[in-house]
Amino acid sequence: LADRSRRPLAVYGLFELLIGAWAVLFILLVKHGESVVTHWLGSFGSSHGTAVLARCILSLAFLIVPVTLMGATLPLLARFVTLSGAPRGLRIGALYSINTFGAVLGCALAGFVLLERFGYTRTTWLAAGANALVGLLAIALGRRWRFEQPEGAAAGHATYDEPLGSRTRLVIAAFAVSGFCALALEVLWTRLLTLVFLGTTYAFSTMLTTLLCGIALGSIVAAPFADRRRAPMFLFGILQMLIGLACLAMLPAFAALPDRLEAYRLAGGTNWARLVRGKFMFSFMVLFTPTFLFGAAFPVVVRAATTASGRLGREIGRLYSANTIGGVVGALAGGFLIIPALGTHKGILVLSFILLASGLAVTVASPGRSRWVKGLTAALSALALVGILQIAPQDVGAALNQWFVPDDHRTIHYDEGVEGTVVVSEPKEDATGSDRVLFINAVQATASIEKGVKMNRFQGVLP
Repeated sequence: LADRSRRPLAVYGLFELLIGAWAVLFILLVKHGESVVTHWLGSFGSSHGTAVLARCILSLAFLIVPVTLMGATLPLLARFVTLSGAPRGLRIGALYSINTFGAVLGCALAGFVLLERFGYTRTTWLAAGANALVGLLAIALGRRWRFEQPEGAAAGHATYDEPLGSRTRLVIAAFAVSGFCALALEVLWTRLLTLVFLGTTYAFSTMLTTLLCGIALGSIVAAPFADRRRAPMFLFGILQMLIGLACLAMLPAFAALPDRLEAYRLAGGTNWARLVRGKFMFSFMVLFTPTFLFGAAFPVVVRAATTASGRLGREIGRLYSANTIGGVVGALAGGFLIIPALGTHKGILVLSFILLASGLAVTVASPGRSRWVKGLTAALSALALVGILQIAPQDVGAALNQWFVPDDHRTIHYDEGVEGTVVVSEPKEDATGSDRVLFINAVQATASIEKGVKMNRFQGVLP
């Protein structure tokens, strides 16, 4: 659609209007649909697997239209900003980073200001109004720019179905792997940070804002350099390996988070605004380097996997969708497979090794560099890997699940599951089981002492 359109900016504006319209429709109908949804979910509640499937189907039904339109905006705008023959890596990288900075602002404002001040409904109205404003502005500007139909577009699909070269296929596959690892890592990082920051709206907003900010900064820093590289494929492979190494290098920082946050609290009291700033600071400390590199890879991979032809919209769409489909699989695998099967620590190790392996494959296959340079790159990566593994904690998940256990207790059970991390402790001097404590995601859920049992039973009959 982007390649065939004479007014890609106007089409983009139309899609923005439709996204806002969907948000308004959702707000108007959500109350009427609540009883249907709760009844439907309740009918599947007897089985964990079917309950999860029901949630997935409902999420798809509610979100597939707006998120499909959101995904379509990048190829449309990428086509528009490069129609003059401008450098692809610079223009598209800058476009991606500006969009992500907008996401940073939207996430932070929604989580810390708008929901508190205006509530859910009015916040959604504000966002829908912003969509409408952007859409109308884009349509008005789009009418001023009318481009000739790209060469070959009228001939049908022939020029759009040229076979991909083996190197391009490898780059696209590696970018899909990058998306898979990025979203799986986000799930694992969120689980780890939840143990320290606790599972509140503010904590999740902090984590997501940090991730997006790192990606945006990485993209905007790398964009001006992407078009100057003679071997963008080789550079993409190096960035992929650096991401894997950075994920491993951050493990000691994760393990040290509870002590650093406690010291930060002791130094300045429990002022809420100060604690929020501290959480942002510590989130950046552990997540900025890998997310910055993830962002830096985007303009480079655009330069490596696209051509200066009339098919740029299709190429960007194919590249971005491969990365995002990888992210879909990674998000599912991270939460439902990797955490319960491997745990957060081994999961991060495995995902880091996957990034290293895919990056190495891209560097080896890339043109423009000698075998000596490729061999030296592989050797340095292996040396860095060995050094990082020497300082990595034995199990970062277990380390983070010790800070909240009382000093006079010992951990007798630790398990990471799909819906939470469970720890059971008991006094070191008492092995009778009469004073055990159950923690779920770092929060004390219950205790086996008589008062705790009575309290839980009383809570059970309150409804």
